[in-house]
Amino acid sequence: MHRYKLTKTWILLGATGSILMSGCGETNAEPIADTVNADPESTEAMISVNKTTGAEADPPKATDVIFADVELEYYVPFTDPEHSFCLLNEGAKLPVQMQTGNTCWANSAVTSLESSRYLQTGESITLNPMDIVNNIYFVMKEDEDRDEALYVTQGEPSSYGGGDELILATMSTKPIDGYLLSDIYANYMGDVESNKKMIRELGAISTSTHHNQGFFPIPFHGYKTQNYKGDKPDHVVTLVGWDDDFPAEAFSPAAGQNGAWLAQNSLSTNWGNNGYYWISYDSNLSGVVYIPTDQYRYAQNYGTYPVEVLNTEASEAVYAAVYEINGSLGAIGILSGVDETDLSYTIEILDGEFGEVLLTFSGSEEMTGYHIAELPKALEVGTCTVVVHKQRNIPVEGESTEEAAVTSIHPGRVEYVAKSEPGRCFVLIGDKWVDTSSEEIRDTLELDYIPGDLFLPVLYN
Repeated sequence: MHRYKLTKTWILLGATGSILMSGCGETNAEPIADTVNADPESTEAMISVNKTTGAEADPPKATDVIFADVELEYYVPFTDPEHSFCLLNEGAKLPVQMQTGNTCWANSAVTSLESSRYLQTGESITLNPMDIVNNIYFVMKEDEDRDEALYVTQGEPSSYGGGDELILATMSTKPIDGYLLSDIYANYMGDVESNKKMIRELGAISTSTHHNQGFFPIPFHGYKTQNYKGDKPDHVVTLVGWDDDFPAEAFSPAAGQNGAWLAQNSLSTNWGNNGYYWISYDSNLSGVVYIPTDQYRYAQNYGTYPVEVLNTEASEAVYAAVYEINGSLGAIGILSGVDETDLSYTIEILDGEFGEVLLTFSGSEEMTGYHIAELPKALEVGTCTVVVHKQRNIPVEGESTEEAAVTSIHPGRVEYVAKSEPGRCFVLIGDKWVDTSSEEIRDTLELDYIPGDLFLPVLYN
């Protein structure tokens, strides 16, 4: 995970300073899918027969296939259902796909999306990580009229890092194989129990670690293990399960407690235990779960990249955007930060430009992140105004910059192009709607930049 800076604010975390993105070691290989879920034909030898009764033992679990070559007399994972859980053993098909270049962040997102879709519907889907990457970065060409996007100045899109903000930027409005983003559940508490709950109920967690630190020097009784306690992660993997009884001694340094996360890596099935390995509970991991939806045909969002945040210091944040697409409006996207303690909201749909109220509804979320608020019923609209009331943090696109990516390890800078227009995005300051693309809002809020368009996705049935 290479760390980049894209202007000033990481909205999803609510932290001022930088947007943290990720990438990892160059591989130069094309993506491949190596499915390691249990296959009766390939695991026939693993099905034992009770010599006394002649009865067959239980069929192998998906994790039995993953750990077919370890020393099972030392430890067998996922034997106690009260103290272990794995999405693979629940039937989720999560093929290990080898990253291309620095795309570990996109590979991890795909696994999370696939897992949450399975938990939602029982349906197995396989997505291509490069579809995400190529919807985010574009190779810069000379003398072209650039749309709002991130443009790489050297190398290929796969050479650059990324993270949840960029996945949000593209999948909130651009479908990947028919799927838009429904939610990003963000948990940055890092505690074991909340991570367990997320994996079991929501899906696999995309999390940051280090690509080569904290590993046991050799596989411990055949198990690949890591106990990274540093604060400079540079790689993204996906937590697909846990075992509370995995031995503390299997880590280097030895963990202070038993228990570990089963992580899927993106270095092919030739790495670790068929592409998987164990990370100690001591590593204090946190991260996000991505949830896809195929319930909407298209979406619109003026401020694609939420790189800045406004706070008017009023009792609530109120912002609005005027949309001009005719269609059946189905949902509104809302982004919150970790500094927001009240995740309730109220949404108003107004006719035309700030006309009469067509619909008002309210709701609340349990976890910070990105969530779509579904309308109580689809609303046929022409030009309409969407108004959001929430606690704080109004996400905006900020200004264009030629130096969006800053790090010591990347092929070249990234140019961020923002194309705001007056008359379509507004913030309520006092009793006045102020255009977010105007000098007035900059001067009123004493900013050193013009905020630009709002990040306010609208989804149509």
